[in-house]
Amino acid sequence: MIEEFGCSGSKKDACTALSSYACDVYTGIAYDCRIAPYSESERNLLNAHIEQLSKIGLGGNKSILIGDRGYPSYDEFIHVIDSGFDFLFRLPLSWSNVISQIDNGDTEFEICGQTTPDGGKYHFRAIAVTLSTGETEYLATSLPRDFLSPDEAQDLYWLRWGNETKYDHLKNTLELENFSGRTVNSVYQDFYAASTLANVVSAFASVADAEIAAADQSKDLKYERKANRNTIAYNVILAFLALMIESDPLKRQREFDLLFDRILRNPVPIVSDRNPTRKSPRNKRFHIAKRK
Repeated sequence: MIEEFGCSGSKKDACTALSSYACDVYTGIAYDCRIAPYSESERNLLNAHIEQLSKIGLGGNKSILIGDRGYPSYDEFIHVIDSGFDFLFRLPLSWSNVISQIDNGDTEFEICGQTTPDGGKYHFRAIAVTLSTGETEYLATSLPRDFLSPDEAQDLYWLRWGNETKYDHLKNTLELENFSGRTVNSVYQDFYAASTLANVVSAFASVADAEIAAADQSKDLKYERKANRNTIAYNVILAFLALMIESDPLKRQREFDLLFDRILRNPVPIVSDRNPTRKSPRNKRFHIAKRK
């Protein structure tokens, strides 16, 4: 395990892996997922995602990649653009040279490609946005001003929060880190099984949310509502194998309808403008009696 994934921790003795998901910000469905050694670069994993996204037809300026502070670099900007994608990345404060030059909250920068014969020039914008807390965040994008304003960039980047909640769902509801064995194969097996299950949950949630929204249009509610993800996960886990192995289409459809009826019960309100703090993943431990 240590040879395959490496270690973290102050003593470098805690076997640890790095995972990465390329998710649709609206549905939460992952188009690609990876588990890699802990020492692997986030940018390398992003490049693997880009290769896979291109294979399934999401390149060619059809998609905008939204990423956190671990991804920005001039070489990565060029690679993303050359691969047929646009980007919106959060800049780390270490990019002080760029941040200090932002004028009136939105400034265009020019960089030269090192791999192009003519030293082709690439352009990106750096945008300063003010959060509701009064803090300032800095974003970089390949999209021009007439396509994406600073306010729209802030709203677009905020959609990425759905991916953060997906990681919470994977770790705490589907117990992604609660592996059933201590071998390399068991880790890979559990990782991709949990990721597949997460996609099934996201697919159910996407359809259920649309039905709940349609049913709530005639109601005077303070908040919009969505399906409870924990309820979906619980019911999908119980019904998943039965749905997969049932050969009678009528019985399978009946089980599917019953499952969806349970999912639609007890929707939860969508409360916006929250600023939750992240909790350390090392605070969570699985009791030995709850091992898979």
